[in-house]
Amino acid sequence: MNTTAPSDFATRLYDKLAGAGAGQNLFFSPFSIRVALAMCAVGVKGETRQELIDLIGAPENVDEQNHQFAALLKSVQGEGERPIQLVTANAMWGQQGSFSRRVERLALYHYSTRTRTIGCAIFLTGQDLTASGTKG
Repeated sequence: MNTTAPSDFATRLYDKLAGAGAGQNLFFSPFSIRVALAMCAVGVKGETRQELIDLIGAPENVDEQNHQFAALLKSVQGEGERPIQLVTANAMWGQQGSFSRRVERLALYHYSTRTRTIGCAIFLTGQDLTASGTKG
């Protein structure tokens, strides 16, 4: 994994978000967004995959990407007893039938998440989520 990719991604994202909401407070987690985009990159191919891996600095090879992000998550979440515990919440939601069994297995094994299905397509913006009072 490109070691400058996390900071480059965070800087570009901050610049974009801060420009859109000039003069307003801004809070976001580049780590969480990067992991979410990596989970998305598992199930796509071609130009879409290339755009995602360029954005987050992931390797071309999906297996290498999965191993590197699994190691990253493990390093953040840790194992066993720790004085401080950081828990990340990962989830993949999509329309019924949108995930292949391969993507479901990879999501569970490398990203510690199960895929979830919904009966219809729902698209929420960050503003929608904030307004609804969700946590995370």
